[in-house]
Amino acid sequence: MSAIVTWSTNAVPRTQRLDYFAAALSSALVPMQVEATHTGALASHMSMLEIDDVDVLSQCGSAHRSLRGRAELARSGAHTYHLIVNRRAAWYVEHAGATRVRAGQAFLIDSARANLIEMPSAYEVIHVKMPEAWLRRWVREPSRLVGRPLGGEVGQMDHALAAFVAGMTPHALRDGPLPALMMIDHLGAMLAMASGTTGRPIAASSAALALYNKVFACIANRSAESLLSPGDIANSLEIAESELHSVLASFGDTFASLLVTHRLANARRMLASRAFETFTVPEIALRAGFSRGADLTKLLDPGDASASDTREAQDRPKRLRSS
Repeated sequence: MSAIVTWSTNAVPRTQRLDYFAAALSSALVPMQVEATHTGALASHMSMLEIDDVDVLSQCGSAHRSLRGRAELARSGAHTYHLIVNRRAAWYVEHAGATRVRAGQAFLIDSARANLIEMPSAYEVIHVKMPEAWLRRWVREPSRLVGRPLGGEVGQMDHALAAFVAGMTPHALRDGPLPALMMIDHLGAMLAMASGTTGRPIAASSAALALYNKVFACIANRSAESLLSPGDIANSLEIAESELHSVLASFGDTFASLLVTHRLANARRMLASRAFETFTVPEIALRAGFSRGADLTKLLDPGDASASDTREAQDRPKRLRSS
């Protein structure tokens, strides 16, 4: 994982901001034209984190329009896909048709096709740039997702996908309770589920259910291993990693979500147990598989008993445990 890279129009004079912004977008994403669509000074701030060839950008700024036509397509490099969520406001895109995308919805763009994007007001965007080869590891037919809003109907998998992407800031990925690479795999698994015809989990056979139960149990038994990966579970069950992700997706689950669920449950049991009353929160977090005490604290509900136990545990002086 690389360091977070940032761009800001504050770094240049007002008269140079549009050119600076266009160059930053073209460098970080794909070649494009950019036009300011309001009379005030253009403002834009971006940060980017690269994880396993996937680039995650957080963007905010003022109204503008971007365009990719023949000239920009001709100057493009590798084939990529771009998943965009504007967390603040609705926006417009012409890509396989004209679409108004509501705040919080996701939209997938194919870099091989022309597009026009208009942010008509101030925006807060999460933009995920994915190489074609990476996306096809998860989604056999990306065209199923391209060119239509994803999200908006609670209970549908594409709604969960959009909500997840909306929280994928570079800093959240770098500092989160799970490794950033695992969260990128989680994104891939959610894209795979959202690409289904209904957006709901696929009906599974009895053999798939048996394998799912094995995977579930194996993750539960090994969740305290801080470096546990999907590959570790797949190897122990003697299956391909792709098969592991596929069977979890067929039941509406992902490796990352199950791992966090088991670690959090184990931590809560320890926080509520008198056997661990002399343990600090960081110690319990490490025993549950988290890297830091802060990772556990962020996941606990402040209103439940476990969170109260957490606050009390943080205030308790560390005592020597008898052997």
